[in-house]
Amino acid sequence: MQHTKNERGYALLIVLLLIVFITTFAAVFLRGSISNAKQEKVVDNSHLTVVAAEAGVDYYKTLYSNEYFNKVKIIEEQAKTYLQSLLIDNKGKIRNATPEDYLKTRKYSAELLKGYLVDKRFSETSKSLPAEKSVFIFELNEKKPIDIRIQGNGISVLVIGNVIGRDLSTTQINTLAFKQTFMIPSFDPADNGGNTNTGIGDWSYPSNPSSTTCPDKSKIEDGNCFIQNEKVKEIEDSTIYFPNGYTYTKDQDFEIEDSKVYVKGNLRIEKGDLEVEDSFLAVEGSVYVGEKIEIEDSQVFIKNDVEAIDEIDIEDSTLKIGGSLNAKDDLEVEDSYVEIGGSLNVAKEFELEDSKMIVKGSAALRGEVEIEDSMLFVGGALHMSGNQMKIKDNSKVCVAGSLQIDKKVSVSSSSYIYHVGAFAYFGGGTPSLQIKQLSLDEFNKRCSVISAPTPETGIKWPSPSIDVSYQ
Repeated sequence: MQHTKNERGYALLIVLLLIVFITTFAAVFLRGSISNAKQEKVVDNSHLTVVAAEAGVDYYKTLYSNEYFNKVKIIEEQAKTYLQSLLIDNKGKIRNATPEDYLKTRKYSAELLKGYLVDKRFSETSKSLPAEKSVFIFELNEKKPIDIRIQGNGISVLVIGNVIGRDLSTTQINTLAFKQTFMIPSFDPADNGGNTNTGIGDWSYPSNPSSTTCPDKSKIEDGNCFIQNEKVKEIEDSTIYFPNGYTYTKDQDFEIEDSKVYVKGNLRIEKGDLEVEDSFLAVEGSVYVGEKIEIEDSQVFIKNDVEAIDEIDIEDSTLKIGGSLNAKDDLEVEDSYVEIGGSLNVAKEFELEDSKMIVKGSAALRGEVEIEDSMLFVGGALHMSGNQMKIKDNSKVCVAGSLQIDKKVSVSSSSYIYHVGAFAYFGGGTPSLQIKQLSLDEFNKRCSVISAPTPETGIKWPSPSIDVSYQ
């Protein structure tokens, strides 16, 4: 009996020892797991502050790149005016430009660009990522504000800054330093491979136009002459010169067919359509059309801005615009090549079919979008806000700046939207996997055919570059 009690006592003791051992082991294991979890959280948080800082660098890079692309045409025009002022002496005589004149113009352009970038710095640098949904934000380093300077004797403009990625729940931060370089091109036509007399390529008004005055008629046919009256509304099988621009105010269409037309100055069709068919049209100024623009089987070169109140139809044609294109209605492009030196704004439908379009500045597509078997390049930011957007049939949209899509966009499996800058999507759900953010190098590879486009002005504005260092 006594032996049985001893056995039960030993058994109870063994059970108690096992309980103590298991409890101790579990406690050690849990403490190790908690420690590992804390360490992983610290590592994750550190990584996320780096990601936030990278987002900040991307934000400011895109901010200044967009400002650059939107201002280069303005700077170019101001620089040309400045250069012309250097060539006029006290007696009003004009001399030939020297390399020193071109260098002064380059420095002047650098000062202009610096001024625009400084204005953008003062108006935008207080922005940061909203913290309502995340404790990770980016902000500028107040001790090292963004520095914008000219270097290399006016050859380039530098934007130097420090961006902090911050975890608002702790004191943890990570800092990235960036240096963005904007090269100023030479204004010497000899450096650009251009004609030393003009330097404006496709928009050059002929140096030896016809000296014959056109008949005082509303229709010119089989002529080679220059226009002095304001009643011409139809040109056919002719070569016509407008040495002082042209404004047509009657409520009728202005038609050009099987002709070459050169306009020195602005072309304004106040109330009718502008119709260009099987023709060549060069305007060394701006174009305004009160109704519709129709271009078919033609080559059209416009040095400055274009604005149309009604729709714009381009088919089997080449259209090059040195400034911006403002389409107050629809813009439809088919089997054509379109190049825009400034920004693009389309108020209603935008259709691009079997075509290539290059927009050097930013683009806003506010209506329905359909891009089919085509390529669209935007050098600045792209904002699409229409109710229906389709990218299909081996199409490619390349955005060198930021991308914002307000509604759902459909991208076929054979098509892609590539962007370098920040991406904002408000279409609900998950955005298409065919929308991809790329590094600048990868972007240049995939969009190499149209990367850094330049209208034929004779002056080549390089794309900005950026260097980032982790601190």
